[in-house]
Amino acid sequence: MVADEKERGRVLSAFALQLTGDELEFGLWIALSITHEWTKMKLLTLLYYKLTQEHEYDVLEKALQVAMFLWQPKDAVEVMTKLATHLSLEQRAIMTERVLHATLELLDRKKQSASLITLAPLLTENLVKLALQTALELPDRHERERVLAALAPKFVGNLLTWGIQVAQALPDEKRQAEVFIALAAQLPEGVLEQHMKVLQTFSDEENT
Repeated sequence: MVADEKERGRVLSAFALQLTGDELEFGLWIALSITHEWTKMKLLTLLYYKLTQEHEYDVLEKALQVAMFLWQPKDAVEVMTKLATHLSLEQRAIMTERVLHATLELLDRKKQSASLITLAPLLTENLVKLALQTALELPDRHERERVLAALAPKFVGNLLTWGIQVAQALPDEKRQAEVFIALAAQLPEGVLEQHMKVLQTFSDEENT
């Protein structure tokens, strides 16, 4: 079965960039049905690229969302990041938002956090806010910290001010500390000093 899928993928890959219209969409759904991950990734990357050339953005968005649930969501996001340079800013923003919302609907929290980490560099200000709120709801501290670290470089200017306000409003001091630790490189010195007590308490608990 795997050998058959590899052969099907090899044949489809050879013609992928020549497909147009209904043939292209049909080839896409065939690719999504392949279970061999490497074959599927290689083929989908080709087909997604072709979809951007043909400006079939609606089909591309649907396919990416389907891919989120059929295989590793972070892989779907990685494919999208590779395609990002081929999209207009408007299309990139629309697609990023839709893929983020598909990520937020995932029930598997590990897959969700992995997808958020991969998606982080593409997020606009409003989407960063949504991603941060989602990250803070992750039950596993390690996963929260990884997502917060990935989001941290996005917090500049007004978004940094907002992030500080969100952290300050958190009732759980440990969650506060996690946010401030992630944002440490971006925080003004005075703000960091102001919250050193929370950070020190968090550090002491870690060492006991």
